[in-house]
Amino acid sequence: MRTAILILCVGIFSLLSGTPFTMATGEKDAQKPEPAKLESLEALQAKALQNDLDIKIAEAKLRVAQLELERTQMKLKSRLAKLHGDLKDALAEEKVAVNRYLRTEDLFKRGGESREVRDAAFLAFAKIRDDRRAIEKKLTDLVSGVPGEPEIEK
Repeated sequence: MRTAILILCVGIFSLLSGTPFTMATGEKDAQKPEPAKLESLEALQAKALQNDLDIKIAEAKLRVAQLELERTQMKLKSRLAKLHGDLKDALAEEKVAVNRYLRTEDLFKRGGESREVRDAAFLAFAKIRDDRRAIEKKLTDLVSGVPGEPEIEK
């Protein structure tokens, strides 16, 4: 009886207030669906570009290519630095070898040194000079972009 009176009171109250009364049966009141809003083309394109798997794969490939470029640049810089240092050392070594040869040549002319010693000094100088020229050629080829044999990565 109390339940019937309560339902009657709630029904009268809802009629007077103008809000429809629905029984609570565990289901929520049915809400009217909002009309679909049309998004702008730019917004749709931005979402598609952000979520597309092909785009994500292409971006990953681009990052890999950029890292490969940086690795190759670092390798080239390292090779240039090594060759530059080798050339600097070779020039100093050649200077010492020239002085040694000129000294032995002078001693040979005065009769203080044998022909074999003079020839050995010249051959040592010639070898050092040839080594320096080889280093200069490698350096020049590397700077000018002359293709050489590709290095095999280990």
